[in-house]
Amino acid sequence: MGSNDVSKPFIEKFDYEKLGLEDPVDDNVSQTRMRTWSAEKLAIISIFLLSLVCLITSAIVYTRAVALYTKCSDQNSLLRSTINYSPLIKSHIPFRLTQFTSAPLSSYNDSIYRQPPSPSVDAAWDRLADIGTHIISSSEVIQLGKDPTKAVKVPSHWGYGDDAHIATIDGIHLVHCLNSMRKSLKLNFDYYHPDPLGPEYLPHLSHCVEAVLQHLMCRPSLELLTQNWIQRQNAPFPDFGINKKCWDYEAILEWKERNRVLDIERRFKELKPPEGTTREPLPPLVAETWEIIEGNKENST
Repeated sequence: MGSNDVSKPFIEKFDYEKLGLEDPVDDNVSQTRMRTWSAEKLAIISIFLLSLVCLITSAIVYTRAVALYTKCSDQNSLLRSTINYSPLIKSHIPFRLTQFTSAPLSSYNDSIYRQPPSPSVDAAWDRLADIGTHIISSSEVIQLGKDPTKAVKVPSHWGYGDDAHIATIDGIHLVHCLNSMRKSLKLNFDYYHPDPLGPEYLPHLSHCVEAVLQHLMCRPSLELLTQNWIQRQNAPFPDFGINKKCWDYEAILEWKERNRVLDIERRFKELKPPEGTTREPLPPLVAETWEIIEGNKENST
């Protein structure tokens, strides 16, 4: 073995062939790679666009839901800010911009509520003034600021469970009072009161006057009356055609009908205070009625 062989013991000789940059590539491989990349690219773009559409749709639905919830919440907050509590705030009682009618004195008969007594007039008033009775729970009684141990409960066989108290809508009660006052106007009195008055007439009428007054003082109308020049007189005359934002009374009547206790007159007759019930003092309306009854008894003896 020569010296040159010892200095390079394990090196073998290999022949390398330089790959030219311009050597042709297999066309089938190239086309396959391009098709694969195009399919992957198309899939990625499709998924992206689908995700974008879903995101936009979700955003629109969410925005509309929030807007609707906010609108209802705002309206309910307006109701809650003006009343102590009422289950009606759970329902949709819309506000409506209403212009009060201001009929000239010579055409007052255009309004059914100003017409002389008749069956049709009574039917119109009765629809507005029919109070109705509803069921509320003990928790709602507490929200009203009342004691559920004192609020009258109905028996379970009425079908409302063991936690059912009776209640009425005060706004409809006030319309009932206004209707009673209407019937006591001088031009209507003989029509509605052909028989001698009962002992409850004056106390009830006095109660109604005070109830309407208290409500008007509690929520007086803050709208303003402008003045107009009118025919046949030289003095300014108030324009009673006020623009008001009103709670929809028809919606309140609809709620009353949906939630009223049926056959209430018969059911009322069977209600009796449970044993051990603490009775409240007589309210002025009832106390005055009893005074008249007792006074009539004394005068008759």
